[in-house]
Amino acid sequence: MPKTFSPYFFTHPESNSEGQRYTGSYYRSIWNAACIVAGEKIDVYRGTKTSRASQLINEVGVSMYDLQIAGDWSSLESVKSYAKAHIAKKKSVLESKVVPLRKYGNSTGTNSK
Repeated sequence: MPKTFSPYFFTHPESNSEGQRYTGSYYRSIWNAACIVAGEKIDVYRGTKTSRASQLINEVGVSMYDLQIAGDWSSLESVKSYAKAHIAKKKSVLESKVVPLRKYGNSTGTNSK
């Protein structure tokens, strides 16, 4: 029998849904099984939202304020509860903001003209 293609991009041979597509319940069952193996208890919604928010902060360089807009969070505190900056990102931010004092004056902190 020739292989036929599903109209769905992601399919699973054990799925009973039309076109053998993934469903939300099947996705959650995979997520929950992985959490058990990892010894974690993370809700799928919070886990994926946290992962994406942190990825945008650390890898893409999106600011917390822009992330608040994109994620439709009501407050910056909500963003902070999901998005976590890694040490490398914090170091990068701190190093990019350093301005050597000798650029603006002598070592005593007074400008010489």
